[in-house]
Amino acid sequence: MSEHAFILYGSYQNPYLRLVRIADGLVFDVAAGLLAQAPAWADSALALGAKDAVINGWPVDLPENLPNGAYDLQLYDAAAPSQSDAMVAGWRLVMPHKLLVNPTEFPLDVFGRIRITGA
Repeated sequence: MSEHAFILYGSYQNPYLRLVRIADGLVFDVAAGLLAQAPAWADSALALGAKDAVINGWPVDLPENLPNGAYDLQLYDAAAPSQSDAMVAGWRLVMPHKLLVNPTEFPLDVFGRIRITGA
């Protein structure tokens, strides 16, 4: 059994995730298993399945073939993935480390990089 990337907690009904690579805006096409310019919305949805009652959350397993890089991890909550769904939350994901951060909690420079020195 592989280790989960993280566990999603919250009061969602039908959560799903999308992965957008920051460097070029390519979206991970889950169905095809690769990055694509404009995959069908449903093909880019990483379904989370049923909520685990024991841990009270959704264990998230990232695709094995997700290329290294920085991604925007977008959370949606809808019964069927659709382009009209409103994004509920978003995080920054750094692969291959599976490092997940909230970019709004860090001081960013004009290029979207985390500043490690004073303003």
